[in-house]
Amino acid sequence: MSYDFSQYEQSRDYIASKINARPETVIILGSGLRCCTDFIVPEHTLFYKDIPYFPVSQNKAHDSCLAIGCHNGRCVAVLKGRKHFYEGGDIAETVYALRTLFLLGAKILILTNAAGAVNTSCKPGDIALLTDHINLTGHNVLAGENIEEFGPRFPDMTEVYSKNLRDKALAAADSLQIPLHKSVYYYFTGPSYETPAEIRAVRALGGDLVGMSTVHEAVAASHMGMEVCGFSVVTNMAAGMTGEKLSDEEVVINGQKAQQRMEKLLSAML
Repeated sequence: MSYDFSQYEQSRDYIASKINARPETVIILGSGLRCCTDFIVPEHTLFYKDIPYFPVSQNKAHDSCLAIGCHNGRCVAVLKGRKHFYEGGDIAETVYALRTLFLLGAKILILTNAAGAVNTSCKPGDIALLTDHINLTGHNVLAGENIEEFGPRFPDMTEVYSKNLRDKALAAADSLQIPLHKSVYYYFTGPSYETPAEIRAVRALGGDLVGMSTVHEAVAASHMGMEVCGFSVVTNMAAGMTGEKLSDEEVVINGQKAQQRMEKLLSAML
């Protein structure tokens, strides 16, 4: 389905009627990372299915709920799960929740995802800081009629991932002695994992990581003028890198192994 601006307003008004404070920061949790924001004490938890027009993810590794709470005096909205483009439906569904929270006043977006490593310096369980992305899928979440209330028709994408937030992330990681790779993320629509030939192409194009999310949200947030910071948890070596087959169980298990370090890093950033 496609959306008009009044639907986003209805979703915003519903959430606003249930909460006491407006979130400044949004965190989107990727596969296997459902517990890495437990340091935020939720004051409100809303299930996507109860919020007007909110898309619900069919991915079992996602909780499909919105938790809003505070950390160090900052109101934070945590999206525990996301709608992926590979699930079908309109591409606007992948950013519907984010756009709604922007209308509530959110200015900062912290993205997390599970990713496969193309760069051999990354290993399963490592955390990477996104510096940029590559999207050659032919799908752009801003295609179609532009909603002027969110941003201009032709937004600049020179710095999708905020240098200011990247510097803060690197400083936080250094203080916690958490190694943090600086990486370029390559977006595939999925749901099939990539082929070894595709991974060789990604390496040639300068990609370090591959995954099936994040890019639409980063583009939509940049379109709205939000500051964006992105983290990938390396959950597997990409296809053809080791000769082993890939599985979603491996993704979730290795994501869980990195949860504690990811939690410390997000807490320090906030």
